[in-house]
Amino acid sequence: MLFLRKLGVRTAKVTVFTLYAIACIRLAPAQTLPMKALTIGESIPAEIRSAKFRSVSNISGESIVKLDQYAGQVLIIDFWGTWCSSCIAAMPKLHQLEEYFQGKVAVLATTPESGEKVTPFMNKNSIIKNLNVNTIVGDTILSKLFPHKTVPHYVWIDETGIVRAFTSVEAIEIEGAKRIIEGRADDIIMKVDVDRSKPLFTAPTLPERLLAQYSILLKGNHPGLPSGVLYPEDEKSIGIVITNSSLRYLYELAAKKLYNISPKLVFIDTKISRAVESPMDKEKLPQWKEENYYSIELRVPKHLQDSLYHRFLEYLNSYSGYFGKSENRKVECLVLKSTKNAHRRLKSSGGETVNNHNSETKKLVIQNNTIAALVGRLYNTLPDYVVDETNIKYNIDLEISLNDIDLYEINKELKKYNLTLSRDFRELTIFSIR
Repeated sequence: MLFLRKLGVRTAKVTVFTLYAIACIRLAPAQTLPMKALTIGESIPAEIRSAKFRSVSNISGESIVKLDQYAGQVLIIDFWGTWCSSCIAAMPKLHQLEEYFQGKVAVLATTPESGEKVTPFMNKNSIIKNLNVNTIVGDTILSKLFPHKTVPHYVWIDETGIVRAFTSVEAIEIEGAKRIIEGRADDIIMKVDVDRSKPLFTAPTLPERLLAQYSILLKGNHPGLPSGVLYPEDEKSIGIVITNSSLRYLYELAAKKLYNISPKLVFIDTKISRAVESPMDKEKLPQWKEENYYSIELRVPKHLQDSLYHRFLEYLNSYSGYFGKSENRKVECLVLKSTKNAHRRLKSSGGETVNNHNSETKKLVIQNNTIAALVGRLYNTLPDYVVDETNIKYNIDLEISLNDIDLYEINKELKKYNLTLSRDFRELTIFSIR
């Protein structure tokens, strides 16, 4: 059975709903409902509008919802999942839309996950636990009516039940809702899902099996593409695909693959840092993505696979407007050293190999493991690059508290094992972007 209930907001007539996918339909079995995928300009079938869906809420419990109860409102259907951080981060914005438009806009979110999984998550998640989110669970219907490859995925339906837009999170704003209400949906940037397993933005008629080389570099945020990396490979070609990512990330990957240079040793000229690095201010991030995100694909013949990342870097340098290269430079870093007597307390007694940093107690336990295990933990905890100058070749046993980035506190722990961590300058191979 499916349930969903209207969510009341003290200061607004509008209501926000979160549907987490349809588990089953009380009055109409799924197989009897119209399952044709809907496109922009088409109406929601009457059978779907009147169907009952189960919903769960972290505050209100279980309830029933029908889509036709939102007739006369602009309805935003939000496809999401508990694993999707971008989906969750956008939920407060969806509730703000409800409050702003006071009865003209309703929001429904939907996921294929079960109520048994969704309810505990909503009770614990700091972003949504106080939003009184009502959600459809176990969706098998809406996802077929509105197929998509990535989430969050938003479907905008006007007051008369006609589908007006498919968008990504960037369109979840007051201006976007105004455009739908005023009948200006054509002004909204539409989300068109792209199959990243195929060469980016190519026609279905492309004879992919004959493709030996392919490259494309796009600037700007492209709804329908996730952020991330793929490594396509077939019998004739091999490649790399990176979508909706910062230029810094693209160059960091090249530096790692070609020279094994850490992201902490990637330096950007201050004159170009605004365009290469994403801003800390979240309010500025959507506009920054529109102007400074990149998507790139490069495929080469199999016999040239050893040159893939050299060509990748050359391609970036040729067409991005920036230039990245490796070089030696004296840089500030953290240097780990040991005293002559370190082995008395550090040398392992053997046993099981352990490398565990407890996220709650912050206790770091290293047993019968290399000094690199400690260096790696320090590297992941501290913002600076860590250089190992201990010259320790034997396996170590160590147990310290590692819960502070303050060097003084860390050194108090390391001193127990005759180790020190100090700030200094060393000449290292770095990667510079100009």
